[in-house]
Amino acid sequence: MTQYTVTIESQPGGSTTILRIETTPEPRIVEVNVRAGTDGGISSTSLPPVDLTAIAAAFNLCPHRPDDVPAVGSTVEARPVPRPRAATPPEPAGAADRATRNYRRMPDVAELVEAYREAASVTELARQYGVPRHTMNAWLGRLRREGVIERR
Repeated sequence: MTQYTVTIESQPGGSTTILRIETTPEPRIVEVNVRAGTDGGISSTSLPPVDLTAIAAAFNLCPHRPDDVPAVGSTVEARPVPRPRAATPPEPAGAADRATRNYRRMPDVAELVEAYREAASVTELARQYGVPRHTMNAWLGRLRREGVIERR
């Protein structure tokens, strides 16, 4: 007979519901235990909404081989799922050569003009160079005043 223990915590410090499930011959919940949280009381509002039928059915849908099942009484720790990180834009050519405060220096004029012509927006261009949008607007304003680029 295979047994599982499912612990459901309503919130940190709140009430805890513990289910004991037997899977032989068919998944069924054989014990429900509710423990009070740190507030010391149990009320219907402190209990998490639990669908016992759905939990038992989940054990029917996922059959395990005996070697995959942890021993009764053993503890299996859940690992946190890492959050996906936002993709970082590629560094423009020569970015490693610049000082850490690269937004103070305008890149090579020819390089910036070419990137400006290919970019869909000033915001996209600022992201490409890793600078704030207002810095990119200042660089482009300088190039407009010098007559290097035209206003779109």
